[in-house]
Parts: sequence; C-alpha cells; structure tokens
Amino acid sequence: MFTFQEGGASCHTGSYTMWWKNRWEIKRFDYWPSQSPDLSPIERVWHALKVNVQERKASINNIEELKACVFQERERLDPGLRCTLAASMLDRVQEVIKACGDHTTY
Repeated sequence: MFTFQEGGASCHTGSYTMWWKNRWEIKRFDYWPSQSPDLSPIERVWHALKVNVQERKASINNIEELKACVFQERERLDPGLRCTLAASMLDRVQEVIKACGDHTTY
C-alpha cells in the first residue's frame, strides 16, 4: 500500500482536491508541512527544470510545445543533480532532527 505525500499548499488542500482524493480513497499523510525544500529534494529538481523551460519560453506558442519542451528539458537535466540530492538526504534529515523538526533554525 502506498501513502501519497504532498505539501500543505492550498492547491493540495482545496475543497475540490480533497473531494477528489476522498472519492478515490487516496491514502495520504494527515499533515505534511508545505514548502519544506530541506526535506524535499524534488523541489530543487523542479526549480532546475523551471529555469531551463523559462529560458525557452519565447519559442513556445501553445500547450503542445510547452509539453514537448518540459519533456525535452527533463531529459536534459544533469543526472548528477539527482544523485547529489539523493545522497544529501541523510544529512538533511539529521539537521532537521537536530533542530527538533524546525527547518527554519539551521
């Protein structure tokens, strides 16, 4: 069984979103802090992807071109970035534990 993990951002907690997740019986955490990049390496991957797509925005004219651009840029992401972020997880978790769960204290 899987547990769906997402932040507490309003797009994840809105009434329609909650209705849909309940309707499909999506198992999820009761609470997960929003915007916690210290424990979410994917946020850094999303940022890198966003920067790369942003550099090409002038040549994107419709949703299909945007979709193609996102897929192309995803493939071009440095594999080392993902490895570095994965390798840093233990250190980040230890820092949060040391800060008693408050990611703003370090």
